[in-house]
Amino acid sequence: MRFRSLLLAVFSLFTVALAGCGGGSDGLNGAVTVTVAATGTEIKATAQYTNPTVTNLIGQPIKFSFRVGNGEYQDLGTYHTNNSGIVSVSFHPAAFTGTQTVTVKVEADKLTDFASVSLSGVAMTLTPIPAVDFAVTSDQANTSTEIPIPSQAGFLTVNDPFDTSSTHLFKITATVAPTSAGATVTFADTGTNTTTIVATGTGDFPGATLTMTSPAASNTISVTVTWTVTELTVVNNQAVPLAGGLTGNTTTAVSLTTNAPVTTP
Repeated sequence: MRFRSLLLAVFSLFTVALAGCGGGSDGLNGAVTVTVAATGTEIKATAQYTNPTVTNLIGQPIKFSFRVGNGEYQDLGTYHTNNSGIVSVSFHPAAFTGTQTVTVKVEADKLTDFASVSLSGVAMTLTPIPAVDFAVTSDQANTSTEIPIPSQAGFLTVNDPFDTSSTHLFKITATVAPTSAGATVTFADTGTNTTTIVATGTGDFPGATLTMTSPAASNTISVTVTWTVTELTVVNNQAVPLAGGLTGNTTTAVSLTTNAPVTTP
């Protein structure tokens, strides 16, 4: 009988000890919160665990993960708090384009919290090619005319906060509107309506030629050239559009005038 009483007493003490560990069937007591801050492309996430009945909170494991936009959460690992219940993790997300929201999630047992920060990724700006006004004499009316479009340094600028020394490959394609003008564009370096440029910070426009038939005397034809820029990547020695890469376009107005005949008094 004494042996049975002793077992009951030990069992009762064991149950009390389990209940005092903060876990139990209801999960961890208290709360966990997270704050995030960005410096450049580095994100620092700071989690804090609080417990209303415990003052020394050292060693509480907290799991960190993050996602970019609406993507899947990526694991950052599990880290342990200091005696104030605080632990911080710094990380760099993989490069992305445009502006994205980066969300950090922290988990301590069944306790969870989220915090987000807006981060600027790789961006591209295009400097428009100035308008071109070209004229021919009356004796050149209704003839095929080549109009030079000058080269331009710094046509394309890439801001890559993840890697300032990175190299980006781009394709430029030229289209002309209205199509009824029958105009075509060829780049100076390729002789076709497409070319590729490499940009480490900036990339230059190689120059082009617009060819169209001049109008009758005393008339002007106006067209708009659209330069479409697409980032490329190399797959199996072939340059193909980069999924999620940089894209953009800019336009140049071109006019061709056939001057009136020169009259002699």
